[in-house]
Amino acid sequence: MESAADLNDTDHAIIDLLSEGRETTGSLSDKLDKSPNYIRDRLQLMRLNGWVRYYHEPTALHELVRDPRNDSDNK
Repeated sequence: MESAADLNDTDHAIIDLLSEGRETTGSLSDKLDKSPNYIRDRLQLMRLNGWVRYYHEPTALHELVRDPRNDSDNK
């Protein structure tokens, strides 16, 4: 995943929830009705791109750093 064009529906939903505040992997999994492993994988890709970061790694609490959908390159 390198740009907003690569985001799937779940990625958009994750970013929407994180734009409202910090979330754990488990809370995202529950809210989106997706497996924790799938959410973990999507978050890892977002972290690698610098869009999301661990706020508190031991509890897998994440926060949005930058919404890739707002990047001027993607308009």
